[in-house]
Amino acid sequence: MKSHSTMSRRDFMKSIGLGSAAIASMGATAPLFHDLDEMTGIGAAETFNSTTSMQKRPWWVKEVDIPTVEIDLKLRTPYAGPNPWSGVLDSIYVTKEETAAILASQQNNAIEGAKNNRPGFTLRDQIGAWASLDRGQTGYLKYPPEGFRTIKVTHETLGVPKWEGSETENAFMIRTFLRQFGAGAIGYARVDDNSVGPRKPLFNTHVRLENNSDYKYDTNGTFVMPEKCKYAIIIYDRSPRDPNNYRRTVNSPQAFVSNMEKCEYGHKLQNFLWGLGYQSYWFEDETTSKFTGTPTNVWGILSGIGEYNRIHNAVSQPEGETGNFASILFTDLPLPTTKPIDFGALEFCKTCGICADVCPAGAIPTVEEYREPTWDRATGPWSASNDHKGYPNKSIECVKWYFSNAITGFAPASRPVGVCRRCASHCVFSKEHKAWIHEVVKGVVSTTSVMNPFFTKMDRLSGYSDIISDEGRAEYWHQYLPAV
Repeated sequence: MKSHSTMSRRDFMKSIGLGSAAIASMGATAPLFHDLDEMTGIGAAETFNSTTSMQKRPWWVKEVDIPTVEIDLKLRTPYAGPNPWSGVLDSIYVTKEETAAILASQQNNAIEGAKNNRPGFTLRDQIGAWASLDRGQTGYLKYPPEGFRTIKVTHETLGVPKWEGSETENAFMIRTFLRQFGAGAIGYARVDDNSVGPRKPLFNTHVRLENNSDYKYDTNGTFVMPEKCKYAIIIYDRSPRDPNNYRRTVNSPQAFVSNMEKCEYGHKLQNFLWGLGYQSYWFEDETTSKFTGTPTNVWGILSGIGEYNRIHNAVSQPEGETGNFASILFTDLPLPTTKPIDFGALEFCKTCGICADVCPAGAIPTVEEYREPTWDRATGPWSASNDHKGYPNKSIECVKWYFSNAITGFAPASRPVGVCRRCASHCVFSKEHKAWIHEVVKGVVSTTSVMNPFFTKMDRLSGYSDIISDEGRAEYWHQYLPAV
C-alpha cells in the first residue's frame, strides 16, 4: 500500500529551486498531484486539453473558447473563383491587358536582373530559387485530393485490422509523425462543429460533402468528399528560422524550403493514414494541389494554429508570421479538437500597422485608415462574403504587385518563383527571442494593450521595420544560415 503525501505544483517548484515568478508563469492553480508516480502517470487524455501544451508554446499564449476575431459563418457564401496564387490571373480578377503587362514585367525582371547583377535577381539568386523548387515527383505533380495511395505495406497486406486508437492517442500520433519531417504547429478541428456557424460553406463550390464510402467526381467535375472525413488536420508550415532571410532577397532559396517540404510530408501523411486503414483528403493552394478546396487560414484560427491579424493570416507563436500558409487535410481518423488561442495579436494590430507601412503594394490598410476591424468590407471575386469582422485588405493588389515585381516566372505545376512577404517578416510577432526583452514584451502584450503603441515605436527605433537595402540583400550568399 502506497503512502501518498499531497504536493501542489507550487510546492514542487519551490522544492527544485524555482522562484515565485516562475511559479506564477506556470499557473499556481494547476491540479494537485500526490507523488512522482502519479505525476509521471498522467495520461495523454489529461494533458491534451491544452492547445498550448500540445504545441509546447510560451506561457503567454492563452487558450480560449471563441477566436479573438468575430466570425459568423452563417454569412458565408462558398467561394467560386480560381485561386490566383496558382499563377493564373483569371479574368475575374484582372483584364487581359493587365495580365500581359504583368507577364512582360516578369520576363524583364528575370533578364534585366541577371544581366545587371541586381540584388535579389542575380544569376545565382534566380537559379538557387529554381533549384530549391525541384523536389522530384511530389514537387512537380499536383496532388490529387485523395493522395496517391501508393504505400506498399498496409494493415491488409500484414493481415491485421486497421489501426484503432482513442482520439487523443491519434492526435499525438499525427503530431509525432508530422514533426519528424519538419512540420510546425498542428491543430485539429471538425467540420460538424457549429460554434461560429456551419462550416460546410467553408468549402469552395467545386467541393461537396456526401454520405459516400469513398471520393468521386460528379458529372460537373465537382469533387465529392465522404462526410465521414469530418476531422481536419491543420498544419502550419515551418519557415526559415531567421525571418530576415525573407527580406534579403526575393529569390532566397531558403524561403522555398517549407513550401517544398510540405509537399513531401503531406504525401507521407496521406500514405501513413491509408496504410493504417483511413482515408484523407489534402487541400492546399493550387501550386501543389489539384485545386484549393477550402481557405486554410480560417481553419488555422479556429483550431488554435494562430490568431487573426491585420495581414489577414493566422499569426502563430513562437513561429510568428514567417511560416508558410497553412495546409489542411480531412480524414476519417477520429481526432479531438484544439481550441483557438489569444496572445494579444489582434489587439496589438489595432495600434501597430508596421505590415501596412512596409507593403509595397498598399494592400494592407494602415492604422490611420482602419484602427479596428470592421464588418463593412467590400465583397467581390476575391472576397466572396463578409463572414468575419476583419481588415479590408486589397489582397488582389498584393498578387498583382507580387507577380509584376517579385517573381521571375513559374516552375512546373504553375509554382511562382520569387517571394515578397515583407508583411510577415516585419511583423513584431516574427522576432526571435534573441534577447530577454522580447519575451517580456510578448508577455505584457498578452495581458494588456496599454503598452502596445510604445512597443511598436521601439520596434521601429530598433531597426526591425527597416527595408533591407541592396547591399543587405547582396550579403545573403555570405551568411552562415541556421539549419532548417
